[in-house]
Amino acid sequence: MKIKEIICVITLFIVTEVNAASFNCEQELTRVETIICNNDWLSALDEELELSYSSALTKVTDKLYLKKQQRDWLKARNQIKHKWDLGSAYKHRLSQLKQFELPTPENISQHRKEFKTIKGYKLEIRETGDTFVFRESDYKITEFHPETFTFSTLYESKHKVEYVAHNDKYIVLTNMTYSSKKPLIVIERNTGKEVIRKNLKDRVQWGVIDNNKLLGVQYDELIIFDLKTLKIKKTLKNENSYRVVNAVKKDNKIIIHTPHFIDIYDLSFKRLRRIRGVYDKDKMLVHGDFVVISGYSKTVNVYDLKTGVLVKKFEKPSSLVSYSISNGKIWIFPRTERSDNAVVYNFSTEEKLHTFNMVSDYQFWSDKNLIFLNVFERMLGYTTFTQATLAN
Repeated sequence: MKIKEIICVITLFIVTEVNAASFNCEQELTRVETIICNNDWLSALDEELELSYSSALTKVTDKLYLKKQQRDWLKARNQIKHKWDLGSAYKHRLSQLKQFELPTPENISQHRKEFKTIKGYKLEIRETGDTFVFRESDYKITEFHPETFTFSTLYESKHKVEYVAHNDKYIVLTNMTYSSKKPLIVIERNTGKEVIRKNLKDRVQWGVIDNNKLLGVQYDELIIFDLKTLKIKKTLKNENSYRVVNAVKKDNKIIIHTPHFIDIYDLSFKRLRRIRGVYDKDKMLVHGDFVVISGYSKTVNVYDLKTGVLVKKFEKPSSLVSYSISNGKIWIFPRTERSDNAVVYNFSTEEKLHTFNMVSDYQFWSDKNLIFLNVFERMLGYTTFTQATLAN
């Protein structure tokens, strides 16, 4: 009798383990389903994902969109070979599903649009005044218009290209190449004709000063390229052999952001001051008389442009964040699944106003509209553009 009881207990244990996933592990399984059923960690993630997906379906208005997105994700999941990659895919998907639980404190209504890029392609988005520009593929440059929530093709090529900048008349590109030299290519927008192809002596990193001036950083010199005259306007010695992350013109100053410091110049390129202790390779945000930067520290730091002094600190919800400022508030969003909480502070007083569930790679503000651009699914190769309207 005791032997039968032991066998019964073992059988119950096996049945429980076999059915730990969201699907029946006793039925005929695919290769990926077999991996999931044989791994407690993946089985638990699969169950959690099923619950999160079911919950999201009850909360969203566009159920067809969510169902299609889930089908696409399952197709991509079934191509994964290693259990650790499966785990990463599940965590990313869980983070994405949490985006459907929009923050209630700000009374946000939403409108989403999915935009696919090539599979596994890391979307790199550039802010260009009132629009965002990104490579939809190696051959196509696309412009996103937040005001109308629409997309347009900025340029399409037979060759692999990288976007540098554009104005009303020209588009500036360079070739996608790993060689030490990259040409400067200028295309006339109306005709699509290549008007300049200039080979520079070594690889150039470009920053945009304004719509008509580009800053090119080479190993030993800085060059200013004028998009009105299509000529190199000025050449300066690059004393520190630094590379540029971003360059911005603000009033009568030019602010150059590097991975290790921020240099502030006047319009004649005389350096006024240097802000040290900057270790950010991502976004520099200029707001009024302040420059906002994040790095490896635990805070988003605000420096006074006039003095270079650190004047404000805002605690980050995770190590990788994105941030934007609107209506006297600074919004700080985690960019990974490690943290789900976005934080809103009063920019002047540094008081924490709200904490809510949201992850975002980029944001764009326009009056009451906030555009979230989320780049979660690297393996699927798509980005979710979400327009959130904030009520008073």
